[in-house]
Order: sequence, then C-alpha cells, then structure tokens
Amino acid sequence: MRSVGWMPLRISPLGGDVSHRRYFRLLFDDGATAIGVHYPVEMRSTCRRFLATTALLEGGGIRVPSVLHSECDSGFSIVEDLGSTSLYDLADRPWTKLRHRFEAAMATISRIQRLPAADIAHLNPELGADALQAEVDLAWTRLLSRPEISGDAELRSLLAEALDATCRNLGAAPLIPCHRDFMARNLMIDSDGRLALIDHQDLRLGPRFYDLASLLNDSLYPPRSEERHLRNRAIQNAEDLLVYRRCVVQRTLKAAATFVSFAGRGHDRHLPLVRPTLARAAHHLERLPEGGPFATELARRWHALDVTALSA
Repeated sequence: MRSVGWMPLRISPLGGDVSHRRYFRLLFDDGATAIGVHYPVEMRSTCRRFLATTALLEGGGIRVPSVLHSECDSGFSIVEDLGSTSLYDLADRPWTKLRHRFEAAMATISRIQRLPAADIAHLNPELGADALQAEVDLAWTRLLSRPEISGDAELRSLLAEALDATCRNLGAAPLIPCHRDFMARNLMIDSDGRLALIDHQDLRLGPRFYDLASLLNDSLYPPRSEERHLRNRAIQNAEDLLVYRRCVVQRTLKAAATFVSFAGRGHDRHLPLVRPTLARAAHHLERLPEGGPFATELARRWHALDVTALSA
C-alpha cells in the first residue's frame, strides 16, 4: 500500500464468513476509512471478476462499493467502506418499516435483469439445469441424505424425483442476468441510507426469479403476507408463480445445506437459520406439481428438527 500512496494509520481485521478472502478496515490520517481485501493465490481470478462486475453494475445504475485501488496480480484491493450495517442487521425492526427496503432491493433486481446478457455470459458458468442439479447433489451430500431430513427410502426417492423435476423445469426457460446470492446479508445500508450490493463477483445468467426467491427466503424472512405482497409486484401469472416457487425450493435447500456445512467447519452462527429456511422449502414444494402430499410429511419432519445435532 505504501508504494502506491495508501498509508493507513491503523489496519483492523474484520470478521467474515468462511471465504478465504481476508478483510481489513483501513483508517487514514484525515479520518477517512476504506476496506482492504486480500485474495489468496487461488482466488486472484475472483478479484478480477469483482472488477468486471463492479463496472457492469455501476454502468447499470446499481449501487456497489467503489473500487479505490486494485492489484489483482498480487491479490490486493481497496474498496469503499460502506459501514457495518446490512439489511440482515435490521431484522428486529417491524416489517412495516422494512417493506420499503425490500421494495428498493426488488428495484435493484430489476436493474440487474436489464444488464446486457452478452456482457455477463462469459463471466461465470450459467445457472442452468446442470448447475442447479449440481447444487442439489451437493445439498444431498451435506444435508438431505440424512435420515432426520429425508426419512426412509421411499420419502427420499420422492424428494429426489421432485428436485430433479424442479431443476429440469428451471433450466428449460430462458436465463437472464442474476446476482446469484441476492439476500439480506449482501445488501448494505450506506451512509446516505441507500441499499448497496456487495459480493457480486458471481454475477451470471440464471432463472428469472432466482434473485427474488433469494431475497424473500434467505436469512431475513418476511412474514407470509409480506412475501406474498412483494412477490405479487413482480409475478404476473400462474406460470411465473411456478417458476418462483421452484427457485425458492432449489435455493432454500441449497442454502440450508450450506449453513450446515459452515457449522461442520466450526462456523455455527447460521444454524438457527436452517429450520426457517427448510420451512420455506416445504411450503413452496407442497404447491408445485412435482410436490404433493409427501412435502407435507417433510414439513412436519423439518419443523421438529434438532438443528444442534446437524453440525456433528
């Protein structure tokens, strides 16, 4: 940093999830702050993709942290400090106060979807049927194959067939730009009170309602009435609703399995999110053609789940 004129007075490590990236808050002599990011060697391509997606998103009028300096070859960058408050951190506020935040987030999704698909297609592999199925396969390894989750062989088979159909159906429709991890923990509140999108280097083409499904069903859960109100702003017909429900099922099962995987690696703070995430999956699976009565049994089983045992 010193060689390029960045000389902070203090460097404070910041906590993160389980990424191998490391974050630091940099304090400068004029009182300004910034965030330093270190990418290990195996993640240098992530740094370059972050630069590319920053440019694309800024060009589309989407608020993201500005890149102040970057040396991806050495695995270091400095980005704008957006503070420490995410949408997830507002979970204790009444939903009457949060609704406008979610509506602003949905407006951001719309702007992402209007980005040029051709400029995004080469950045990351598309989230089509094969990729969606691969994520489900990983969820089976991490979580879904456990007897306390999927029960006996008959129930496991019914769930597997339903998820295969869900992924096939989602992959059959045209894919559009999506963030891929558009949820409350990746939406920061900047100093002007605006939502800013982070962790966007995985921008890619994916199912139409994937980002909406992530927003309304991952980490910060609107009550059913609020979810219905918000989704009805984007969903115009019964066919679209099926696409949305399939996105919810695939996304929530992937997310729940990821939370369990984190816990198995010693990061168990997301374990309390497992049961409500599975509840969202069951609710929407029950309402899909490939779902049905067996999803009611899954809902009962998941409601009684002892999540503390999942990290063992």
